[in-house]
Amino acid sequence: MGVIREQSLYKCAIGSMGVYDLPMMFEEANKADSKSGVAYLKEVLGEDLNVQKLRSPAYNADKIKAEVLLIHGDKDVRAPIEQVESMKQALDNVGKSYQYLEFLNEAHGYRDEKNRVKMFNKIFSFLDEHIGKDN
Repeated sequence: MGVIREQSLYKCAIGSMGVYDLPMMFEEANKADSKSGVAYLKEVLGEDLNVQKLRSPAYNADKIKAEVLLIHGDKDVRAPIEQVESMKQALDNVGKSYQYLEFLNEAHGYRDEKNRVKMFNKIFSFLDEHIGKDN
């Protein structure tokens, strides 16, 4: 949300295992599977759909000026893959380019050392490209 609220402050943003669509958390998140989980979501996210959308990057993609890198694991149950798919679709809808790195068989956190190396290399090259010494 920083790149949405402070558009001139950021040259780039990296989202990893992110929650981009708050209303979706009531449908897709593992917390939505129980009464106590839903109660928790209502407490921390509130029940006002309009407020949830105002606080969701996927509903505010048109305001993003910075370059974006999204990283996600396809087996994530905390922030399900549908979260990043919602963000990608929102960026596509407004014609905003982005880079995307998806890890197969990774959950909320990247356990495989090769995947972590790949992720950090991608992050370093992304940062060099957008905020390196010459930028």
